[in-house]
Amino acid sequence: MKEQDLMGIKMIRFINSHYDDLFRIQDGKCIQVNFRDHAVLKRCFYVDEYHAKIDGVVYHICQFAEMMEKANVTYNPEVENDEWKKAWKVGKNNFLVLQTCDDGYDYTMYDNHYKEIDGGQLDMPELSMLEARDIILEDSDLKHHDLVVQDYDDILEKVEEVEHQVQMILSFNREADNLAFDLTDFFEDVDLYEYRDVVENKEEAVAKLKQQILSGETKEIKDYLKLMVGEDSDDQYIAEDLLNELEDFESRSNIIKPSVLALLKEKKDEVSIKGINTKEFVEER
Repeated sequence: MKEQDLMGIKMIRFINSHYDDLFRIQDGKCIQVNFRDHAVLKRCFYVDEYHAKIDGVVYHICQFAEMMEKANVTYNPEVENDEWKKAWKVGKNNFLVLQTCDDGYDYTMYDNHYKEIDGGQLDMPELSMLEARDIILEDSDLKHHDLVVQDYDDILEKVEEVEHQVQMILSFNREADNLAFDLTDFFEDVDLYEYRDVVENKEEAVAKLKQQILSGETKEIKDYLKLMVGEDSDDQYIAEDLLNELEDFESRSNIIKPSVLALLKEKKDEVSIKGINTKEFVEER
């Protein structure tokens, strides 16, 4: 078999250390390298009849064969199959999920926190799934990265889990707003004159209380509420309700996963996520 077919497509030749032909792939396609516990897809580029660029390194075809044999690692052409949905980890920081649709392919790209960073539809139904994937990766400037096949449904489950956690954070953020406002009103009602001596701007006081609540720095607040609960007055029942609300809030907010907080910390300098400020929530955690 010649290194190029009649259409001028460059073919990369793979051999064993005895120069026996194993297989050939088109320039720019992938081989699957099979390690003991996982497989990695590595893109290969034609250099000349005896050299190929694999994983960013130019190898003589015999040099590559000897290296793989010495490491006891097998490899083969990437296999196309008839699956209608697939997913890959792209390099270290991205995931691509791809599925067929009536007009071609739907795809979504996620970062390593399972946050959507790109997506769309490729209206080219004549392409195979691997051809569609390669076009998407090339358009995203990710074609040279290693690929690891992932479980499609597992990726989407993780995406849904992160979205659920983010929605929970946004809900906690709204709760913290309300709780800070209620606490400020309570402190004002308990001793109006002392409150006015200490607080110059109520809006700033609410914001400060909210930050304390979100950062977990609530010992002084809870100590004061407990003191009021011990008082024989109408305020003790309001104080008890507020104390219960605050402790319940803190116990529930601790279930937020560190990986989701890391996602939000990337955005903490932005004004909001979906219109709700989250900077306070992540800044002290």
